Amino acid sequence: MIGVPPARPIRARMDATIREADRLRWSLMWKRFMETLHEGGMRALWFKILGETVYRRLLLLERSFDEPIPEIRSRLPIIIQGLGATDTEEYLRFRPGTTRAELRRRFEAKHRCFVARYQGCLVGCSWVAATHAWSYYLSHELVLGADELYVYDTFTHPHCRDRGVASAIGVEILRHFRGSGHRRIIRAISPENHASLQAASKSGYRPYGTIGYVGIGPWRKHFLRLTRR
Repeated sequence: MIGVPPARPIRARMDATIREADRLRWSLMWKRFMETLHEGGMRALWFKILGETVYRRLLLLERSFDEPIPEIRSRLPIIIQGLGATDTEEYLRFRPGTTRAELRRRFEAKHRCFVARYQGCLVGCSWVAATHAWSYYLSHELVLGADELYVYDTFTHPHCRDRGVASAIGVEILRHFRGSGHRRIIRAISPENHASLQAASKSGYRPYGTIGYVGIGPWRKHFLRLTRR
């Protein structure tokens, strides 16, 4: 009869699992830091480290609906349309970081999502909120004026970036809401996200302030700094 070796102690297996999880976590963190260093340099890496610890901030940009809307087209033959309730499963596959509950909350709050399709597939999206919105990056609610709109969670599939997809969606949003009675539209973008800032600038957005927080552990102090005009 072949003997059966004694089972590995549960504690040893747990320790091995914890070590492997720690290794993967640090590996992923190192990969994100190196990507940030490659794309944005030391300044971007420094603020990335601060953002993971004690300090986060976003640049506030605004655009008046009274200004002319630029003619911006994607270099891909995309179709831009609103996200419908029947598109939920497809969207969750496209944006796996978004939960079903979060998507339902956005729809219940009357937020609108504009998506771009290329060859029938989702390649880009952007959400628009009125009245209020929640910033997960800052863990803070953004309260809007009755005549303001807020654009958030803009995303382009990595294989379709640098093709003007996000800019084309942004222009379509401006056209859609121009006659809605709103005065201006707002965005909040990381100062190190040069691609998004450049796309917003082409659409007529201009910076007007900074929003963020400083904090240690559970304690956080949020701030809003507006640019003098």
